[in-house]
Amino acid sequence: MGWRRLSALLGVGVVLLCLVAEASAKPTATTCADAAGAPFNFSIQNTHYAGDRYRVTVTNVDCSFARTWVSKLTRTASGPAHLAATHKMTGPSGWKCVGGGTPSAGHSSPTITGTCSVGSSGDPSKQFHWNIDAGQAKQPPVVNAG
Repeated sequence: MGWRRLSALLGVGVVLLCLVAEASAKPTATTCADAAGAPFNFSIQNTHYAGDRYRVTVTNVDCSFARTWVSKLTRTASGPAHLAATHKMTGPSGWKCVGGGTPSAGHSSPTITGTCSVGSSGDPSKQFHWNIDAGQAKQPPVVNAG
């Protein structure tokens, strides 16, 4: 095999290696087992949600670590009582966390949704999220007026 051909093959190999490294560097989210957290009880658009189970999703974070923190963070009062409001939360050391509550009543509720990521700027390559497990939704009974 000539040097030119060997050099060309090595060049192609380096390009392929770079493409594989770039593709594998993209973070992928993983769904963990549900975490037990603060009880919630609210209704939105004729659907009632009640329970204490939270869906946890991680990116480059251990599920056990995330589930432990979700259990703690859901027990933090959510602050403003409307869904669009998010508030900063004290999470693991070196992490940036924000969360939100329910749009019900005029009071604070458990923090039913949120995210934590590493660093003050919130590195998306290492993070975890939580939200209520929507499988706990209950539709109100249909009343037949006829």
